[in-house]
Amino acid sequence: MKKINFNAGPSALPNVVFKKSSEAIKELDGIGLSILEISHRSKKFSEIISRAKDLALEITGLESNEYEVLFLQGGASHQYL
Repeated sequence: MKKINFNAGPSALPNVVFKKSSEAIKELDGIGLSILEISHRSKKFSEIISRAKDLALEITGLESNEYEVLFLQGGASHQYL
């Protein structure tokens, strides 16, 4: 039986997330490289970030012409430093 995490974060993830991420660590979308090996300036990484931004807006119900998604290091406590 899988344990349930009720902490503030990080949250519990469905098994499909672990499966997909473990596959991407081995080889990302058949490109011959791991997601850990691709450049953060590569076209593939830009596509991943773009899709993540789109999904973040979609699940929050926000519009891209009104809001910008930021991925910030350090969590919310570093957002206003």
